[in-house]
Amino acid sequence: YPWLELVPRAEGGWYTPFPPLLSFALMPFAAFGIVVDTNHVAALMGGVSVALVWLMLGRLGMGLLVRLGLTLAWAVGSQLLWLAGEGGQHLAPQVTAAALLLAVLTLGLERRWPLLAGLLLAAAVCARLPVVFALPLVLWLYRSDRQATSLSERHPWSLVLAAMVVPGLLVALYNVARFGSPIEFGYGMIESIDGQHVLEEPWYHDGIISLAYLANGLYTMLLRGFEIRDAFPWVYGSIAGTSILLTMPILWWIAEARGRLAVAAAVSAALVMVPNLLHGNPGFAQIGYRFILDALPILWLLLGIAFRRSMPRAAAVALGAGIVANVWLATVYWSGLIE
Repeated sequence: YPWLELVPRAEGGWYTPFPPLLSFALMPFAAFGIVVDTNHVAALMGGVSVALVWLMLGRLGMGLLVRLGLTLAWAVGSQLLWLAGEGGQHLAPQVTAAALLLAVLTLGLERRWPLLAGLLLAAAVCARLPVVFALPLVLWLYRSDRQATSLSERHPWSLVLAAMVVPGLLVALYNVARFGSPIEFGYGMIESIDGQHVLEEPWYHDGIISLAYLANGLYTMLLRGFEIRDAFPWVYGSIAGTSILLTMPILWWIAEARGRLAVAAAVSAALVMVPNLLHGNPGFAQIGYRFILDALPILWLLLGIAFRRSMPRAAAVALGAGIVANVWLATVYWSGLIE
């Protein structure tokens, strides 16, 4: 589907508007003529993210069974299942960014290696731009400690920011080289191979990002239901999206998270979702609501805070329901039962 990802070059050929991390990471393979399937990258990074969720939840000191349940739900009961299994050039970077953000949060919960955390966060942003709005949470995790002796230990947040400067400048120069502006990625310049411009599509009547799209974004994320029909498979997901409260009902319990960490996490998760909710296209074709993966590492952190002591029986049922829903929807999609 070249219209999803290509911007024509004045000199001939094409640019991809996506941030450059994945392309940069695959350059050494391309130099030796090795073709790396982005489907495999998505699957690999999805598996890495499962291990990182386990580690992140362990930093919260929660019980083994609850930790295991939340990790299992992340793997097969969340939006990750379809994105990591589907892959492709536009989904592999999103899965990669989620894994990188999980690594940052895992380090941040113990206030370890702020330079590395900053580099990993910069890499996540270079894979998926909305993740930059996780920065307030990361800076809060690395907040100043007046009792520390060295400057770096007293203000570790400054090292996080310092580590992000060089990657940020490189991406800015990359955009200048392509489009003449440090903040232009080319999303509004996408054209199909037959010359149709992306802004000619009906869902972009107010540009790529606009407040006019907020209502539709919220509806898709929170309210759009399953598709129902009389014949098998009876229940399936609309390619326009399905509510996260139906596909991941465990997210209802993020409201139970308490404390300053929970407040910082909730604010950052909301900020991460703002550009997604203001996007003219709410993510289709998809199973579930794929944009939520940008904030899902933070939402899983909130669940870890909420269930740090124990998990209510109703939440355990919701966890199981999410696993059933995601496995069913992904299986129906991949089986080709729905065209």
